[in-house]
Amino acid sequence: MLRTVLPVLLLAGPLACGGGAAAYRQYRDKCEAHCQLPATGCEGRDAGACVDRCAVTAEGLPALCGQCVAESSSFETQGSSGGQSACSLSIGRATGSTCAASCASTPATTVDPALLQVQCQLRCQRVTTLACPPSTSTDADCAKACVAAASGLPRLCAQCLVEDTGWEIVGAGPGPDGGPGPVSCSYSVGRSTSSTCRGFCTPDAG
Repeated sequence: MLRTVLPVLLLAGPLACGGGAAAYRQYRDKCEAHCQLPATGCEGRDAGACVDRCAVTAEGLPALCGQCVAESSSFETQGSSGGQSACSLSIGRATGSTCAASCASTPATTVDPALLQVQCQLRCQRVTTLACPPSTSTDADCAKACVAAASGLPRLCAQCLVEDTGWEIVGAGPGPDGGPGPVSCSYSVGRSTSSTCRGFCTPDAG
């Protein structure tokens, strides 16, 4: 069974630029510097997708924090058992261990609603070679739920919820006729009570 969890691994293929992402330029130059495609292994990928997601993730964060997010964003290639390189896109996390020290001083102000909307839209874009059933919830449904969950929360709490949002797309392998088997698609939205976000959303939590 093929299991693809989109917040962690994005399959090869272009990601459409999110509406309004280009307007966020505070760290865009730094993101462009770190989102260069490698010489081989990521053919067909869109460097602009990395730049957009990196830029809106870092926008409004303190200098060292935003810089850490940008420097932690990149395309990575890994060899597979079949000899083919697997290309994945990694976006720095303001709430991850790598940037924790740099981002600790982030003010607890709420995130700008327009920025939050774009962050959620980009997190909720599916990039996959698997076709979801017609009855599956849409990217817009995911983005709406993401915005509803993160609105009005302190910046790092909201950031953590957004960073934990994405799609899980599961393919069951070949069907009985040798064609593609059934696919299950669902999205999940970050929770303030989760183990990854609780410390940012409830500072006094152990």
